[in-house]
Amino acid sequence: MNIKPVLGPVAVAAILFAGDALAGTSQGLSNVSVDVSTALLNDDSAVRGGVRKRIDDITVLPQEDVIDFGDDLSQWALDGECDDPRFVGAGMTWTPMLDEDAFHDASDCRAQFDRDMIALAVGEPVELLGVRFGDNSSQWSYDGECDDPRFEGAGMVHATPLDEDLYRDAGDCSDLYLDSMVELVALGAIPDDATVVEVMLYDGIDFGDDHSEWSLDGECDDPRFAGPGMTATLLLDEDTYHDATDCRDEYADGRLWFA
Repeated sequence: MNIKPVLGPVAVAAILFAGDALAGTSQGLSNVSVDVSTALLNDDSAVRGGVRKRIDDITVLPQEDVIDFGDDLSQWALDGECDDPRFVGAGMTWTPMLDEDAFHDASDCRAQFDRDMIALAVGEPVELLGVRFGDNSSQWSYDGECDDPRFEGAGMVHATPLDEDLYRDAGDCSDLYLDSMVELVALGAIPDDATVVEVMLYDGIDFGDDHSEWSLDGECDDPRFAGPGMTATLLLDEDTYHDATDCRDEYADGRLWFA
């Protein structure tokens, strides 16, 4: 016996009703999509530098893909301060930083970086409007105050600037300089007993001055350099830009280069 499916009036009505419901659901989903897109566009958390951007258009890289923080093998790891000399900022340790701690204080440095308390040090010297600001290797870089004692003004650090911060707070000082919050100390304002900084330039390199305790000993103590002309002792960040004569002479003899 052959059985043929027969759709009665009730079944046809049910199918038509279901079709309308599905169409309404599709339209509803479309509206939801539009509402979500609008919400993303109007979300203040997507504002960067006063420009609204859609969050779904922003490519966010995982932190470890941007910076290699390394591991926690440093003796000073997990003490709440970043001891990795590749970084600078208010979240850094107050003690002298050691090259051996590079890449070995990951947890502390990542936490301070996420809090915007540190940043990677910039190695290239900054020069704006004819003023050599140096680099950002100061312990106090990126804290919003200029710590370079060559400057004066309302944007200066409230504490007494230290000679070891000469040419080492470029980001803060250059920003404040452009905002007219600091200016170079006038020569007439420098006390007679103060040491006037004489910068040595050679082959386009700013070697700095001879204010290091170890200057004029025939060895380069500036940690920006490497080579057989370097000192065999531990390099200190405080000697950056402060062993000019030794480093310039060794560089000219081909016995060292930028690290």
